[in-house]
Amino acid sequence: MSPPRSHWHLRTPRPLAALFACLSLGLILNSQAAVTPPPNALDHWSFLPPKSGSLPSVRHSNWPRSVIDLFILARLESAGINPAPAATPRSLIRRMTFDLTGLPPTPEAVAQFESDSARNPRSAVATLIDSLLSSPAYGERWGRHWLDVARYSDTKGYVYDREERR
Repeated sequence: MSPPRSHWHLRTPRPLAALFACLSLGLILNSQAAVTPPPNALDHWSFLPPKSGSLPSVRHSNWPRSVIDLFILARLESAGINPAPAATPRSLIRRMTFDLTGLPPTPEAVAQFESDSARNPRSAVATLIDSLLSSPAYGERWGRHWLDVARYSDTKGYVYDREERR
């Protein structure tokens, strides 16, 4: 049996948004009785269409490399903080390698990255990140975190408090 035409959700211009608003607020939709959404239920930010904002103006206009950097720099400048200087290629490869694999870079990888950075810094970073993400060390590092979350152990520690005895 279809609900009567007097239901509020049939008259709203955004029926799906109204339905989600009611469900998220815990209302029960019943086909036998009309349900009225609470006032301003459709004014929640998640139901509003996205709007384009304006980019912040900054004093150090040569520092940002992307649009996101503009927002970071605007916040730094409002706090009276200057951005840190760019990392050297040697520091950059150490940071990326330790973060992604948990291991230090080899001396050969450092020398290669430094020479690649001298020619084309952006390409060198992209190449390094691709190689680190495809390395087995990356999977091993993050696999450890997942095993910790799953509480893996050879002693069945998540089930029993002690190791099985034979």
